[in-house]
Amino acid sequence: MITLSTHDTKRSDDVRARMAVLSEVPEEFHTAVLRWSQRNNELRAELKLGEHPDRNMEYLFYQTVIGGVAHSPLNARRSTC
Repeated sequence: MITLSTHDTKRSDDVRARMAVLSEVPEEFHTAVLRWSQRNNELRAELKLGEHPDRNMEYLFYQTVIGGVAHSPLNARRSTC
């Protein structure tokens, strides 16, 4: 791993390929993110600097989880997660 590399190039080719597929199913991914975010709202912490994790970090987390799981429900085009 190169420390001066961007976050995306530090991921494996497989993870990047699975994440790229998300752009082909934007409605499904959006629906899944909303569902997961609602389920995880109670785990969000309010810190001096604001909500943690912030929405951008949460979105990156969901992308990374989908990219890292080869047989995730979203990759299989099922809507039950």
